[in-house]
Amino acid sequence: MPSKKDKIILGAAGAVGAGIMSWRAFFPWIGYDLKMIKHGKRAGGRIMKDIQNQRYLINMFEEAVEKYPKKPFIIFEDRVYTYEFVNEQTNRVANIAAQWGFKIGECVALMIENEPAFIWTFLGLQKLGIAVAFINFHIRGDPLVHTLRACEAKVLIIGQGDYILPKVEEVRGQLGDLPLYVQGQNLLPGAGYVAWDELMRTTLPVPMCRSVRAGMTPTTPCCYIFTSGTTGLPKPVIITQVKAISISKFFQLFDYLPTDIVYTCTPLYHSAAGGLGLMNTIDQGATMVLSRKFSASHFFEDIRKHNVTVVQYIGELCRYVLAVPKSPLDKVHKVRLAIGAGLRTDIWKQFEERFGIPWIIEYFGMTEGTAALMNLENKFGACGRMSPFL
Repeated sequence: MPSKKDKIILGAAGAVGAGIMSWRAFFPWIGYDLKMIKHGKRAGGRIMKDIQNQRYLINMFEEAVEKYPKKPFIIFEDRVYTYEFVNEQTNRVANIAAQWGFKIGECVALMIENEPAFIWTFLGLQKLGIAVAFINFHIRGDPLVHTLRACEAKVLIIGQGDYILPKVEEVRGQLGDLPLYVQGQNLLPGAGYVAWDELMRTTLPVPMCRSVRAGMTPTTPCCYIFTSGTTGLPKPVIITQVKAISISKFFQLFDYLPTDIVYTCTPLYHSAAGGLGLMNTIDQGATMVLSRKFSASHFFEDIRKHNVTVVQYIGELCRYVLAVPKSPLDKVHKVRLAIGAGLRTDIWKQFEERFGIPWIIEYFGMTEGTAALMNLENKFGACGRMSPFL
């Protein structure tokens, strides 16, 4: 016969068990809600700490350089760019831009395709507190003129892609006296453009004193990311320094670590790559495998070659990957999760099962929004859920 004490313990345990069962009956997703609260609280705490310490994106990068100087920061077309090397390039950019005499928060526009120069040019300008507009290199004509005017760009730096410069040349007469710098081009004197590569070659990588950006505040613009222009002309979304801090902690919802390697093949001018992928990698001192553009046939080939652990996708990208003929190597990789938006339910399970993706995190959010939904539970077809607790 159980003692009186045992009966009390058993009764209490039964009451707790019944309570849990009733909670699960009325709130079947309470376990997921508590998980989101836990991860959200941790990410939120790190955001607040960085704001209080004024640990802006460029500070995160400089910390990573100090911690991991020889570590790969960017892997691009089988070439490895360490944190130390990228920092040297950012110093060259900063010293060039210092000659322009711009104030903190004034804007320089980049029209560069996916390549390491996009990243070190962006970070070099950040060393001076200069805001950077990420210009879609596919646009031309009036939309291009509008984007440059909307962000009040003081300078335009044009990438080396052969198809980019002609788009600028088409509208040059509408750009007034906007200084134009071109990467990767041997320009003739008097062409109206300045050869950027020559400036980089002749400028020493002298570190820029942090005091030059001492006036930076949480509301100082970090960059401008433009909407797609599907409902009119592209609109600039101001990513302030505090919003950049928030973006850089998004991957903490799934424990993104310095040991992670993320694969990014969407344009850096888009918030998925230039925001989530790049900023979270900088925050953690992780590694980014950057592709110039998306290729379905090379997608998992690149992932296997570089031991990628986190994959970014967007829209119908996964459908094109599924269209590639099956291979015995489909599940040979180190990917622990795929994160993105727009994965349709008719291919979700096919993508997950064929390539052996253990965790798919679908989210919904907008660059100009103030909140986002996320599915951390690996729930098929969901991009998060509305909860009375969140």
